[in-house]
Formats: sequence, C-alpha cells, structure tokens
Amino acid sequence: MNQENNLPKITKNNINFIYEYFNKNLNKKTPLNTNEKANLFIQMIINNKENYIHPKKNVLITKNFGEIKVNKNKLNPIKKYLNQNNYTPEEKENLTALIDRLIEDETRKRKGEFFTPTFWVNEAVNTISKTLGNNWKEKYVVWDCAYGTGNLTRDYKFKKLFCSTIEQSDIDTANQMKYNPHAIKFKFDFLNDNNEKLKLIAPELYDMIYNWNKYENEYKGILFFINPPYGTAAEYKTKNKDKKNIAITKINVQMKNEGWGSPSQQLYAQFIYRITQIQKVNKNVKLTLFSPPLFLSGNSYKKFREKFFENFSFVNGFLINANNFADVKDWGLTFSVFNNKKAENYNDFKFVVKSIEENFLLKHKEKIIYNTDNKVNLKSWGKPKKITNNNKIETITLLSPLKIGKITKKYNENTLSFLVNDSNNVMANNQRVTIINTPIPRNHGITQITKENFKKTMIIFASRRLISGKYANWINWYDEYLAPTKEIQNLPEYKQFNDDAIIYALFNNKSNQSSIRNVNLNGKYYNVKNEFFWLSVNEMKSLAIKYNFMELYKDTELYNENKFVYNLLNNNDVNLSPNLSPQAKELLNLSKELIYKSFEFRKNMHENFPYYHLNTWDAGWYQIKKILKIYLKKDYELFVEKYKEFENILRPKVYEFKLIL
Repeated sequence: MNQENNLPKITKNNINFIYEYFNKNLNKKTPLNTNEKANLFIQMIINNKENYIHPKKNVLITKNFGEIKVNKNKLNPIKKYLNQNNYTPEEKENLTALIDRLIEDETRKRKGEFFTPTFWVNEAVNTISKTLGNNWKEKYVVWDCAYGTGNLTRDYKFKKLFCSTIEQSDIDTANQMKYNPHAIKFKFDFLNDNNEKLKLIAPELYDMIYNWNKYENEYKGILFFINPPYGTAAEYKTKNKDKKNIAITKINVQMKNEGWGSPSQQLYAQFIYRITQIQKVNKNVKLTLFSPPLFLSGNSYKKFREKFFENFSFVNGFLINANNFADVKDWGLTFSVFNNKKAENYNDFKFVVKSIEENFLLKHKEKIIYNTDNKVNLKSWGKPKKITNNNKIETITLLSPLKIGKITKKYNENTLSFLVNDSNNVMANNQRVTIINTPIPRNHGITQITKENFKKTMIIFASRRLISGKYANWINWYDEYLAPTKEIQNLPEYKQFNDDAIIYALFNNKSNQSSIRNVNLNGKYYNVKNEFFWLSVNEMKSLAIKYNFMELYKDTELYNENKFVYNLLNNNDVNLSPNLSPQAKELLNLSKELIYKSFEFRKNMHENFPYYHLNTWDAGWYQIKKILKIYLKKDYELFVEKYKEFENILRPKVYEFKLIL
C-alpha cells in the first residue's frame, strides 16, 4: 500500500484545531489579514505544489501572496497534513467550503461572514425555481455580489453569472478550485465602490443594468442571489484593524442622508438598499437572499420597509436556525424571494419553517413574520401619558435590586417604579425585561410605571416574561408584541389575565422590587420604597413586635403608609378592583404564609447580611427570598413549583389575546 494513503487527512472534524495552530504560529508581522490567512491555509491543502513550506528556508512559498517569512520548525507538526496529495476532488471541495469557519470567532460574529451549507443552498435554489420556474438559471442574469468562495453558486451552472466579492483571495481560491468557471468574477466592494468602477471592471454587467433593452429578448431580468453579512456598525467597536468601522461605508452615509433610518448601520440592510437603487434604474431586477427577518418585522425598520416595498414585493421563503450555518447561538434566519413589483402588503409574510433531523428535511407549520406598522405596538401602548406634575425627586440609581450605582437621577414623584422594556419583540425577553424601583443609569427602553399605566405595564411585563427561556426560540425570536384591541380588553377573561399579571409580576425572577434605607452617596442619604409590597404596614409592625425586631418596627413608624399594590389588592382608595384566579389567590396566600413563617429568622439574617436591607418593612420578594433559600428551602421550592404551574396557565393567554401572533 502506498504510504501516502496512510497519512492523516484534514477533515471538518479537525480542521479548526489544525488551522488554529497554523494561524498561531505564523509570523505575527505577516501582512495577511484574517480572510487571506484562511484562504492561504486552504490553498496549501488543495494546491500544495504552488503553496508550501520551503524545505530549507523559513518562508512559505505561495501563489497569490508571494514569499511569507515563517519559522518553519514551528509549522513542522502540521506539515504532514499539508504536504500530502491524496485528497479527492470532493474532499478538496468540502474543505474549501469550510473557509468561513476558519475565520476567527470574533470576526465571524462581527462581520456575519457565514458559510452557506450546500443543503440550504439547494433549498434556496428550489424555492427560487418554484417562483421563477426551473429554467431561471438560464433565463435570468444572476449576480452574487457577496460571493465569498462561491458557496451559493458553485454547484450549479448559469448561463450568465457575475460574482463579486470584497476579497481578492476569495476569487483566487474559487479559481484554483475551478468554481463557476464560466462566471465573470471580479473584486468589487458593493458597499463602497461606485458605478464608474463597476463600468470599468465589469462593463457587460454595467451595460445590462443601464441598457437593458439590448438584452430583454434574451433574458427575463437580473436576479440578485446573495447571502450578505449581517453585522452592524455598533458591533465594530474594536481595535482590530480588520473589523473596526466595518459598517461605516459610503452606502451607510447615503442611507442616512436619504432617511432610511437606523437600519443604515446594518450591513445586510446596506446591500438591500443598493440593490433597491439598482432596481430604480432597471425595473427588471429581482432579489433573493439569506438574512435575519428583522427588516420585515422590527419597529426600527418601518421607514426602511416603506421605501423598499415601493420597488419589491415578497413572494415566498423559508425560516431556518442560523446554527445550521456556523457555531453560533440559535436565532432565526430567512431565505426570501422578492419580485420586482410594488408591494400591496408588507405587514405580514408567510414562511415555511424548516430544519434538518437525521438528514431528513422536516417542514413545520407555516410561520407568519409580521410587523406592527399599521397597528399599535405593546411598548408604545404601555407608556404613561405626559405627566403634568413636574415635582421631581432625586434618588440613587440601582444596577441590580441591591447594588447601588455611582450617580443619582431625578424622577417624577408620581412614579411607582420602572419597567425596563427594551425593544418590542421576543428576542429581548430573556435579558432586557425587568422591573426595578429606581431609575437605572441608562435611559433607553425605560417606561415609568404610574397609577394610570400600572395595569398596562403588568400586561407588558407578564406577556414578555411568559415567552422567555425555552419559550423564546429561533422561530419566534422576531415576533413583535401588539397592544390588545378594545374588544379584547373588554373580555372578562382578559381582565382576569390582567389582574393575574400583577401577582405574576410580584414573584417573577426579573421583577426586582427592593426597599433600601439610608444610603449615603456623596454626603447625602437616600431611601428607596417599594410600592409593590402586598402586605399592610400594620401586619408588618405586629410581626416586628412579636419577634422583637425593633429596627424594622421603627421603619414602620417612619414610613407608615400602605403601598400601592396592597391598596389595589384590597381595593383601598384605588379605582381598580382585581378579579384574581384561584391560582393567583393561592400564590398570594402562600407568599403571605412564607413572610410570616420566615420572620423569626429575619432579624438574625439582617445582622449577618445587612446589605440585604431586611430591616425595611416593605422589602420585596427579591430580598425575602434570601431568607427562604437558607431557612425554609423546602417551603420555597413548593412555592416555586406552584408559581411554575401558574405560569403554564397564563402563557397560552398571551396568544389567546393576540398580544403576539
């Protein structure tokens, strides 16, 4: 047997490890950027006659990058992988397809340069065929303006294919592998290079765009078939020269000047914008692309949609998990087909959810991706009316329920608490939805909770937190929340759901009400009260007397007014009368029992952990749990079980009342 056949091969299972070693042991002063290094590594495998470690000198001999200084001894451990010649054409092709996986994780996250697996390329091609006919590759001029190494097109033959990419090394690799040999490939920065450069380096394509009448008898139109990068300008705050300011492009500036809004910071939105400008010149332009679905649903894309759908209309598409593309977190990724007509509807879009399990394609139920452009979204609905009383109170800021910030802020005296309510979709539910009793240092996504909007904010909090954890997934990630209609608000079932949402908020892990006294910050003393406390001041005073907790007793004397939620639940001077479900009442009673039962440990707990501020009579559930988890663990675990049962009853109501679709 030929000894060469016994040499170890590079496969998809070990390529990352070997490339990491290769990358680490290159000369740190190498002139190659991240993309070029990844391409060189692959070229050394698939074409090691022209790309190799010199046997005597400390250099790499390369076809496209010249001689590169290295310490050949450091690269010797992987030389046996790079110098063999027993890779089949299919193996070489598979390795080339992994270039994107070799790009550093941080670059991948920031630039969004995801390798497009062949399986999903085939699905995309089939989806286009269903729309444009099986002969679309012959009848349309196809332009992949984010070509990379040709993952979208390399397995198919096109009558007229143009491939452009920002990296010359990508074209070099594609040419060495003879991908799309009949295509016209050229280096072109789609987001920065102008039409004059396009005319110079791709004159035929330029002519087709601007003089279509010469080609209309031969072709039906120009079709963009792309998987553009997904990064935003905000993600590029880094010292790495390959990444910094990557989204600050000429197209970014044009979009801002023309009022396309905040999506101008998003790379894939920039690609769509430029294609839209081309479509204005040539009405025969159609668009197919992989992208996050946020541009179809997100509130920040409203202006973008208004402009984009003047020229395009959605036809069909599918939704998949982005983790099919690379080792990234779960999130939804769509492939969409857009026709060259003004859209009659751009508020909801019908997709098919697809996934791979044991090499079978499973088609899930239909998924509607929608936006709230012509509806009232839940976030806006919950904002308080303009407060006419301008009396302000200065207070500390909290970084967490008991962690004091370094600055103070002023807020209106009518404010009960604050709802952190970032964005308006499911994506933010896990981390960016909470209730806290003082302002937080940042201002974005904060809703003041007042008596007037209290019940609305409870609906918002419950609706978002109920669809979190495992219930927030790549399929519903971009679902927008809708305000309940007047008809729904008048339903007795909805009213009870709204009242139950109050109890849900009291005991949720992200409902971080706390009570703090006598915090010294810059020579001033501050207090934080908890308007969400649900027992009366007299009950707490009696417990303080019974257990000889004089510090808490004095607190009931100093701050002797019952709190808003107590008054609401007991209908004391509040024009709201809760109609709680049996499960909500059970939780409320159980919580009261736990406060009574834990009081014998409270004084001792406060003395050992004064920073929990358990000497305040209106300490929130976040603080009370500190006692329960130590002294009444089994009782607390029972409460948690009951709370989860309560959650499971409430969760379907979010959909029943059409707060999300």
